[in-house]
Amino acid sequence: MSPLSHRLLTALSQGAEPLSADQLALLSDLSREDRRAFLAVWPEMPRDRRLLLLEQLGPLADERFELNFDAVDLAALADPDPAVRSAAIRNLWENEDPALARKLLRILTSDPEPEPVRAAAAALGHFVLIGELARLEAALLDRIVAGLLSLSSSSPDETTRRKCVESIGYSSQPEAALVIQRAFDAGTDEWRASALIAMGRSANPEWAEHILPMLRSPAPVLRKEAARACGEVELKAATAELIDLLEDSDSGARRAAIWSLGQIGGKAAYQALQQLVRREDDPDEAQLAEHAIENLAFVDGAGQLLLYGHDDELDDEDDEE
Repeated sequence: MSPLSHRLLTALSQGAEPLSADQLALLSDLSREDRRAFLAVWPEMPRDRRLLLLEQLGPLADERFELNFDAVDLAALADPDPAVRSAAIRNLWENEDPALARKLLRILTSDPEPEPVRAAAAALGHFVLIGELARLEAALLDRIVAGLLSLSSSSPDETTRRKCVESIGYSSQPEAALVIQRAFDAGTDEWRASALIAMGRSANPEWAEHILPMLRSPAPVLRKEAARACGEVELKAATAELIDLLEDSDSGARRAAIWSLGQIGGKAAYQALQQLVRREDDPDEAQLAEHAIENLAFVDGAGQLLLYGHDDELDDEDDEE
């Protein structure tokens, strides 16, 4: 008997309450038969019901790696509602199928609504990245980058233009650096934040002269994006200022600094993160610091971390004396 029972299909098309995790799990890895049954009831579902379903599936797939709802999300890319199409795009963030890249490129260039175009512009950054890693055919990568470059200046929607800049950050094409610089020079916090995201994604240390001053910006969003970019570019020169940001008034800036210290490594970063772990005022940030220290085992090596810890103990003994 098909897992998609008549009862579940009825609950999908006629119910109003959110489905349970167990019910949602039945939509994972749909067989051809089940996919046909699901697609038959999809148009019967009210718009809010379709959107709620996708908004439930996304977090569940993130929490339970064994579940895969791509069949549902791919079907929703053709939904008549732009919010539903956008939610489906966001849910497909791990999918690396070139066929999806082509669909996203069509949405980028021809969808009549701004929301799905924004989502496609953001999602295509993943394909630029895997293209740069030689996991996507060069011709398709060139088409994606060309589409993003074009819309980064021509789209009537500012958010779309900024999302294009952010995704272009992964590209090694010379035009990408020009677009990023132009975004930074635009001067507004929103544009500079997008430029900083792109700079970090480029992993190019030549952007350091733009990134480092933004760690001291009065705008929290710029401190946050600059802090994260420091980790992505691995700017060791930023270590002291990132440690200072651990006391920042903005939680986003603090969390970005924690992550980046774990990427950059070094004794000072390790000691600052250890102090944060020992503090009890914010358990969530302490847990982030623990994860950052775990990453340091790859950055600096487990043996070096033991040495850092040994130095800490010696310092404590000196203080007592």
